Amino acid sequence: MPNLSRFLKKKSYSNYILKTRGLLYVNGFYEPHKVAGQKDTENYYIYTPTKEIFTIGVVYANFKDYESNNVYPTFSVITTAANPLLEEIHNEKKRMPLIIPHDRRDAWLNASTKEDVQQLMIPYEGELGAHKVFRVTGAKGDTNRPDIQDAI
Repeated sequence: MPNLSRFLKKKSYSNYILKTRGLLYVNGFYEPHKVAGQKDTENYYIYTPTKEIFTIGVVYANFKDYESNNVYPTFSVITTAANPLLEEIHNEKKRMPLIIPHDRRDAWLNASTKEDVQQLMIPYEGELGAHKVFRVTGAKGDTNRPDIQDAI
């Protein structure tokens, strides 16, 4: 389980982890896999077996560009220790996005104490599926297409 104090020490999170938590709705996410002897990582697409939408815990804030005076909404994905599947895939840092199960969404959004937030920052215990996908990082051409999730 990640230590909440780690987030409280980082300026990028400390102002937000107790105040502006949100949910990112996704149908999957990508993780790198380091292969011994290879420079580039392999990419894996992670999803629920039913391929339903699920949520990832985030913190959010507005960023003001002082040159243009424009304000941009931003967010950062919260990570936690990897579950057994993600330990195999994300094999260097052994981290994974903080998946917030449906029955804990309200608790994540409304937790008001450090202890409440800490109890929610646990690796996902539900079932996940994964398959290798086309490597997007550094790829030339349009990578914003539906088949990017297809197994290779």
